[in-house]
Amino acid sequence: MRITIMGGCFLVQHNIKQDRLYHQTLINLLKGEKGILPDLKLIRYERMQKIPEKFFKENNTVKTNILIFHLRSEPVMRLTKLYYRYQNDGGTESKSLNLPILNHVMSEKNDILGRIILSDRNYENDGADEIVESKWYHFMRECNYKTGALIGNFKYALKIYEKSLNVLWTYCQNEKIKFLVIGPAPRKFSNFENKITQKIELKFKKWAHFNKIPYLPIQNAKTKSGHPILFPNKIHITQEGHDEIANRIYAKLKTIGLHNVFTNQ
Repeated sequence: MRITIMGGCFLVQHNIKQDRLYHQTLINLLKGEKGILPDLKLIRYERMQKIPEKFFKENNTVKTNILIFHLRSEPVMRLTKLYYRYQNDGGTESKSLNLPILNHVMSEKNDILGRIILSDRNYENDGADEIVESKWYHFMRECNYKTGALIGNFKYALKIYEKSLNVLWTYCQNEKIKFLVIGPAPRKFSNFENKITQKIELKFKKWAHFNKIPYLPIQNAKTKSGHPILFPNKIHITQEGHDEIANRIYAKLKTIGLHNVFTNQ
């Protein structure tokens, strides 16, 4: 029996120990019911258009019973920007404009995952300090988002996301795969970035309700002790946050009866 989780850096967060990442806690909670340890597969995605392809390829190898899909703000943020910097296939920095109206969208043509070192883990105070940047840099980044949104980049990004999720949902229905959508995490570091997460939440919560897909919001989640789930850098999720989200997903699986896919085998 397999549970597959699709998401981003939250799956492999560098400043949380491997065995304390939320999905490991979730698996342990599922195991605790009847001593059955589900097989876990993690799929990280960066480009929204590649979501179905990545899952289909993996599912053709080993069949999934439950797919947990994390909505992410980062791919939408990258496409929303008008001015986009990225690393090309040669590893050097390149610059481009995101212009969907001209079918010129480099953020969806360059998968940054291969250039991220997932083994570079640091557990000591990483993320605990607030990020300091100049007011000018902050202002220019916000302007970059807003200008891109004005020419339609944000709406275009949401359309791509929805199209990919529709394909994924249809496939899951045909293959009888249970589906759970997790809302985007808050992004308090930037006002515009946080508004993006809120709009993603609003749109896809409605989408999930329309398609009768279980949906778990975490936008306003707090830990059991009442603390925010984000480090002071307002981007990464704390250890307490990982624990809280694991428990929320487990409770959701129980509420909708999906935990029985494993425990009744």
